[in-house]
Amino acid sequence: MAYLKCNYGEGMFSDERFITFGIPYDGLFGGMFVNREDVVPYKEDGWNGLVKVVILEMDENKALVSVNDVGDKRLSMLLVPKGHILHLDKI
Repeated sequence: MAYLKCNYGEGMFSDERFITFGIPYDGLFGGMFVNREDVVPYKEDGWNGLVKVVILEMDENKALVSVNDVGDKRLSMLLVPKGHILHLDKI
């Protein structure tokens, strides 16, 4: 299991959270609604949470991951900095 570092807050509904995360282009940040059970607290490096992801591809600088989106159980693919990915055995 892998996790993406994120900041999270309440979502629009009780079963979701809104997360923000870093993307590797000019220090921009992305955001999305995810299922509440996919987010766990994490206080380090200025982040306050982790969201479950599946790693699809990875090179030395970045990772292509999929995240369970809210709604009809959609998957969103994201390109994120490799350093923002943690593995379960390192948490």
